[in-house]
Amino acid sequence: MLKDLFKKTIFPDDTKSAFTAQLLKENFHRSIILGYAVMLFESILITINLISYFGHVDTSYDFITYLLMYISMFTVNMLFVVMTKKVFLKIKWTESSMKMMSGFQLGYVFFMIGWGIAITMLDQRLYGQITTFVVNVAVCAITFYMSGIKSFFIYIGALIGLVTGLPFFQSNTNILIGHYVNISVFCFLAWIVCRMLYVNFHKNFTVNRELEKTNIVLQTHMSLML
Repeated sequence: MLKDLFKKTIFPDDTKSAFTAQLLKENFHRSIILGYAVMLFESILITINLISYFGHVDTSYDFITYLLMYISMFTVNMLFVVMTKKVFLKIKWTESSMKMMSGFQLGYVFFMIGWGIAITMLDQRLYGQITTFVVNVAVCAITFYMSGIKSFFIYIGALIGLVTGLPFFQSNTNILIGHYVNISVFCFLAWIVCRMLYVNFHKNFTVNRELEKTNIVLQTHMSLML
């Protein structure tokens, strides 16, 4: 199993197009659930933010900036769910449309992780945590089946972005070092998880295709015998 994580995925008998279509459909169905969950969670955060703002709970907290971030997350997920249900799951699946849908999903993943990086930067001035980044990366790793190369560049990009930006918001060297170690290990583990899910999805797809072929052969033999 460990060796499979670092092997190039092979698509026998020109099944890559069918595999890509099934992968995109599965990602869309899973991401719709994620989108609804995120909208619910962001609605709660927006409500808490407004109550705290008008109640003057904490003057050091940047309510407006966080409120705008929460609204942007809610809005993007709402648009993503609407576009997915009304457009992408209903259009004809061609090579060009699948490329467009793949780019759409990739853009959503970039937004989720980029948003997590931005919130993590803001959090350094309050409690110095990287929880939002970790959660968003973990959610994307679990929700979206992605190839090893694609997921590798996504997590490397996220790691570089956070490592580059943290020193501008976190002045404590010890905390910075701890963050660097933690996010490096976590991004690697996220890639491993993402890769495992992708490999398993590919294996299941291959097995199902073989079963379909076997059933067709059996049905052909049965019809000939009758």
